[in-house]
Amino acid sequence: MSFFQKNKTKVNFLSIVLGNFFYYGIQYLALILFTKNYSQEEVGLYIFALAFIKPIFIPLNLQLRSLFVTETDSNLKVQDYHSLRILGNIVTVISIVAIAFISSPDKLPILLLIALIKIIESQSEMCHAIFQKKQDMVFIGVSKLINGTLIIISIYVGIVLEIEFEYLIVNWCIVSLLVLVFLDIPMSRKKDNDFLNLKKYFKLSKMKKIFWFAWPLFFLEIVSKYYESYPSLSVEKYFGLETLAIFGSIIYFKAIGGQVLTQVINIVEPKLANFFKDEQYKEFHKLVLKLVVLGALTGIGIIVVLNFTGSFILRNIFTEEYAKHSKLLVLIATSSAISYLYSFLSTALTCMRKHYIKLPISVIGLVLLISLTYFNKDNLTIYNFVYYLIYSEITFAVLYYLAYFFYLKNKKRGVHGV
Repeated sequence: MSFFQKNKTKVNFLSIVLGNFFYYGIQYLALILFTKNYSQEEVGLYIFALAFIKPIFIPLNLQLRSLFVTETDSNLKVQDYHSLRILGNIVTVISIVAIAFISSPDKLPILLLIALIKIIESQSEMCHAIFQKKQDMVFIGVSKLINGTLIIISIYVGIVLEIEFEYLIVNWCIVSLLVLVFLDIPMSRKKDNDFLNLKKYFKLSKMKKIFWFAWPLFFLEIVSKYYESYPSLSVEKYFGLETLAIFGSIIYFKAIGGQVLTQVINIVEPKLANFFKDEQYKEFHKLVLKLVVLGALTGIGIIVVLNFTGSFILRNIFTEEYAKHSKLLVLIATSSAISYLYSFLSTALTCMRKHYIKLPISVIGLVLLISLTYFNKDNLTIYNFVYYLIYSEITFAVLYYLAYFFYLKNKKRGVHGV
């Protein structure tokens, strides 16, 4: 037996974590290069575009990759999930163009370019879902490594040639498309012959079955992703694009630990789903608790490191102007740490097929954040805003813990309906 077969779980974990973390690191490196070579207004516009698109794009994805990976119905195949993803991408483009044309027509070109990049990523995600479902994730890491390397090379060359910012994003879009067409799709078709066999796509009965189960996620994602985008959108509204460039660059740190945890989630989702399906509730709960502890340690570690090195990091990564906001960086890390505590409980609820409870929880957190911001808008500062974000994260954590233990306790008692 080869080393890879003996250590399949470890190899899978390292492949997907390192690959995805590298890809995210490339995106952050791109942001750093933007801040050093383009105006704060252009950087702010880029961050605004990401925040604008997220509440439209992600809800229409319906968490289809996660649902496919945890699917236990053998009659539902990847092409059924992919069919919905394709339709969702089409609706995404139409929606973004329509909303941007009404609310921000001057920002439409950059909004459309960022949307296209995200759509290409979502198609690659469905390719990778095939490998994740079969617990063969080495290719996912390789794909991310190749894609990220080519993206940063194209951006660096564009900066050296001093091309305009929008054309730099065009280069990014082209590189991602080439990786999808010439790497991800061919490899996925080798893994699953039915992938992109259009004769087996768009089966209405199967799509309806998936959508009937997944539709609550649409509203959940609208609320949760608007919650994630609300800080950047609010800073742009109250303080302008230049301040958003600083705030948005710093808040990017929030996702660093989250990316690590996301890769762990990708690994454990199928295992959690199988534990719950087989009624191994003790093993299910034990694994969830281990993951929660991992989230807590990750959050605490990031806070401690940034508390002592925040100014140094911001000064060397960005500029001296950013270094003045090291306190803001630590506060953002604190809000992130709280979110890491309940991120695995959210995954557990998905595996328990109780994802619909996330919607009222998300609504409560969003309403709290909006209310705190609105009623204090006359004296609003960026620091106050992050404190309000922390209060909202604490609310999320309490509600997720209550929901998880409520459903698990009832399931152990044999209560199957809520």
